[in-house]
Amino acid sequence: MKSDFAGNNTKVLVDQNLGMINVYGNDIYYTVTGEAGLFYIEALTGTVKRPSDIVTDDILINQSGVYFINKSYDAGIFKISGDKVSKIADGFIQEYINTDGGILYNKRGFAEVYLAK
Repeated sequence: MKSDFAGNNTKVLVDQNLGMINVYGNDIYYTVTGEAGLFYIEALTGTVKRPSDIVTDDILINQSGVYFINKSYDAGIFKISGDKVSKIADGFIQEYINTDGGILYNKRGFAEVYLAK
């Protein structure tokens, strides 16, 4: 739902059961409970897109871009650039931290720390 600063003129943006949501400026990224994939809505226009149908376990947004984590079948870190989704880190991600420069992470079973951007 969105409204003006006074709380008037409310409008429902998404009429679904949301699982996760992350907002950056006017961009809203979210998952829908019971569905694989990542959805996007531009809050000002109400334009809805589905940039990915890959299972999304976390949504990360920073100055470098929009990322999502998949911890199951096609495990890794994915980056959304426009309408394109790219896998930028392959394998089971154990721990990760969202930073302005990208995603710091390590893989399950390894001590090394990597930066994905």
